[in-house]
Amino acid sequence: MELVEHLKNLSQNAYGKLDVKSAAAVIFGDNCWYTGVNILIGDMYTSAIENAIYAAVAEGYRKLNYIVVYFDTEKTVEMDDFSEECISLMHEFGIHEIILTNKNNQQKVVNI
Repeated sequence: MELVEHLKNLSQNAYGKLDVKSAAAVIFGDNCWYTGVNILIGDMYTSAIENAIYAAVAEGYRKLNYIVVYFDTEKTVEMDDFSEECISLMHEFGIHEIILTNKNNQQKVVNI
């Protein structure tokens, strides 16, 4: 998947002393997307998902289809790893499906 490779490269732009770097793409329309990476500054953290949604919303998009998230880890990522705020944000903009992938190319589709 071309998008996953793009996210893998993009995750290296994550900012701060992070245990795991990540990058996300929110998909809308005909395979158009906005991306984001996770950022940690002091105690302030924003996830790649949040930053990708904020980028899409800033450009005027309100109905988003789904999200693809790449995690630079071999660990399998679970939905328990996401904050309530992040899940609420996805629901607010109509996202009900998330595709999780990691550096082992494991992919998991989760309905939220």
